[in-house]
Amino acid sequence: MQEHFNNNYMESNRFPTAIFKEKIAKFDLKNINTTVGEYQINGKITIRGRTKRLFFNSTLKRVD
Repeated sequence: MQEHFNNNYMESNRFPTAIFKEKIAKFDLKNINTTVGEYQINGKITIRGRTKRLFFNSTLKRVD
């Protein structure tokens, strides 16, 4: 099933990598602490030579 997906749909031999570039909105490393904070991630993903914008929420916190 995985081989069929890679060969027929993703064309892994022609497009061996996917690229995701993102920015975390209103993010400052100085403000990250041990409590969970919610951030919006804005990015672009490129698969099979096509690029699509993505927006989603994430939670971050500092851990030792």
